[in-house]
Amino acid sequence: MASLSENQGDFKSKLNLNEGDNDEYPSGEFEYNTPGAWKSFVVKLRMLVAYPWRTVRKGTVLHIKLRGKISDQVKSRFSSDLSLPQLCENLIKAAYDPHISGVYLHIETLTCGWGIIEEIRRHILDFLKSGRFTLRCQSD
Repeated sequence: MASLSENQGDFKSKLNLNEGDNDEYPSGEFEYNTPGAWKSFVVKLRMLVAYPWRTVRKGTVLHIKLRGKISDQVKSRFSSDLSLPQLCENLIKAAYDPHISGVYLHIETLTCGWGIIEEIRRHILDFLKSGRFTLRCQSD
């Protein structure tokens, strides 16, 4: 029967912990990739055949009003409350939408934790990586 140290050595060699190969794990950072020619063509084609009331004019500024409680889960489709997944998804969509030129954030009193605020901040910084602007306004 093998000793405990030999088993631990085999386990470490199977995990490649000794080699330092940690490049295969994702960092969790948002990486804005400029859409290629094919992706741009598909997006323009979809915009061409979209209904007029579903399109956004070029140069539009996304206006987001942050106030009150921001939940970390979506309550229901018909709820008017702002949730963190919806906010993050909208910021990612805005980063890739060619018609959105920037984001205007109107921030009022929030009743949420630091974790949610940090997540919103991270997604705003990710939006800035797309090369567009953000305006932030805070009121009492």
